[in-house]
Amino acid sequence: MTPAKGTYAVRGPWSAVFAFALWATLAVGLPGAQAQGAPGAFARIGFGARGIGAGNALAAARGSASPYYNPAFAPMAERENLTASAALLSFDRGLQYLQFGVPLEPRAGVAFGLTHASVSEIDGRDASGYRTQTLQTDTYQVFAAFGLRLAEGVSAGLAAKFYRADYGLDDVDPVDAVGFDLGISARATERLALGLAASDLLAAFEWNTSGQYDDREGRLTTDRLPLRLRMGGAYRLLEGRARLLAEYEARLSRREERTVVATTGPDGRPREETREETITRRTDHLRLGATYRPVEVLTLRAGLDRLIGATMARPTAGFSVRQDIGRLPVSASYSAAFERGPGTTMHVFALRLFL
Repeated sequence: MTPAKGTYAVRGPWSAVFAFALWATLAVGLPGAQAQGAPGAFARIGFGARGIGAGNALAAARGSASPYYNPAFAPMAERENLTASAALLSFDRGLQYLQFGVPLEPRAGVAFGLTHASVSEIDGRDASGYRTQTLQTDTYQVFAAFGLRLAEGVSAGLAAKFYRADYGLDDVDPVDAVGFDLGISARATERLALGLAASDLLAAFEWNTSGQYDDREGRLTTDRLPLRLRMGGAYRLLEGRARLLAEYEARLSRREERTVVATTGPDGRPREETREETITRRTDHLRLGATYRPVEVLTLRAGLDRLIGATMARPTAGFSVRQDIGRLPVSASYSAAFERGPGTTMHVFALRLFL
């Protein structure tokens, strides 16, 4: 049946995009409150200097963003590339990134990435306040993304993520988690691109603290990573030399909350009882970004992260310089981002080689 004038029919690959958009929109509409203390926070800072410099508003930034932001970007790499990035942070914190991407002709692509975060020189003390040892935490995220071009201007992707958290305690073993990302990217018009992504599906840590505490306090605890539902747009202007980026995220966190209440036992004496319940909370995040290429070898970036869902927006800025060294194209990037918690600035450096 031919649609009436002024309406649009959804057919072919666009039907998948429409279905995913409807599902994500319904999920965004779930009621919730602010989520705090969610595990895996290091993996939500962003990925590398290019992404952080643009405010992490990259759910729809086709062709230039890491598949970390949307696995549907995996088949869009220009050629085989290797990216290494490191951040300078305050308070003895470290953050490093590594990514390798390969296009697979004619329509696919894969990418592998690693994020490592650490905190060193932690002063360990016992329950009486006496110093025991110096601790260090190490957390890792490894991802493998595969993407496929479904049609002209439409691609989809899947990523598997492996997490490992080691908090440096002798009696608590490091824990692992496995999650998955799904993503769709589509070019709606010559200038407008859209993107949808769901991140950290099924990912959860399970901690066993029975060796660290006594039988009363030690227990098996499940910490689920927040489910992130993101949708965004990227609009080209100035003959493709500039882009405006926007992204909206609904972050759903499931937490086990324990409450100690005073009750009366069968013998009539007062006692304490611990009650547990699982609560789903939601935070909303809005991100804006922009890129501008005044000359072929230079790209400028700026952005605002966490415009909602936080007490203060996180401004970011950066640039990339691309130059051929012999026959090897090389891109060097830098970005800076304000950290509202400690009130300091994070500096991120990256080097990208096109092999």
